[in-house]
Amino acid sequence: MYYKIDDSLELSLNDIHSIIISNIRDLMIQLDLHNIHEQFYTFCYLLWNGYFSIDKQYAYNSVNIIDEKNTIFLGRGCCRNNSDLLQEIFSELDIIAEQMGIRLFRHNVEPMMGITTTIEASDYNKKDYTKTDYDHSITLATDRKDIYILDPTLLVETQVLDNCKIYCPNGQYKINNKLLHNDIKNSMWGGFKNSKHHTLTNLDIEYAYGYAFEVCQSNQHLINDFFNENYPNYVYVKKLILSKNDQLHRINYEL
Repeated sequence: MYYKIDDSLELSLNDIHSIIISNIRDLMIQLDLHNIHEQFYTFCYLLWNGYFSIDKQYAYNSVNIIDEKNTIFLGRGCCRNNSDLLQEIFSELDIIAEQMGIRLFRHNVEPMMGITTTIEASDYNKKDYTKTDYDHSITLATDRKDIYILDPTLLVETQVLDNCKIYCPNGQYKINNKLLHNDIKNSMWGGFKNSKHHTLTNLDIEYAYGYAFEVCQSNQHLINDFFNENYPNYVYVKKLILSKNDQLHRINYEL
């Protein structure tokens, strides 16, 4: 049973956001997931199949974002919104995680089963960035043994090795390692010791994602109940955001 708003209460966007996050956390806990890889897959499955969005549809859109923190609940978002939400959910699950910018050079990974992405609009222009600029957002997370780059936008994870080299078991994912190294060194992640050799294999990923896919498929009733009970919360978010933007529009017009 998930928490639904009481229409008689006047809640802020922060209040309703916290309620939705708690409900997502509760769903993830109810699913029989055993490790960070299964949890990452399940998050991506729920995100891209629209269970976090009001119309049960979600698309990548870095142009039409009217509320940075809650845009996913309205059905649109970009890499920073995806990685921010993943970080929030993981933190609720007591997983150490942080949203982080990277410079992504190249990616070519095997698609996740049961998940397809929709690109609606993008304002990305490669010419606007230098090799040391951030042009993508990911979630850095640890299972308290190893550190992983989790990318819910491109549906890939890599293991961060010693000297911040990365290993991608199911394809190619090339980033600016020097930039990542500097960011990790000067953050809370600087105290973690990374493995010199990868412990994550393609077989591990295939098994984890395959298992998580089966969990999602066999628990459709639970996932649909989550969406249906959470739907009024999405509606409330939309109402508050539209009201807020209408007020801003009137203020700007009067000025």
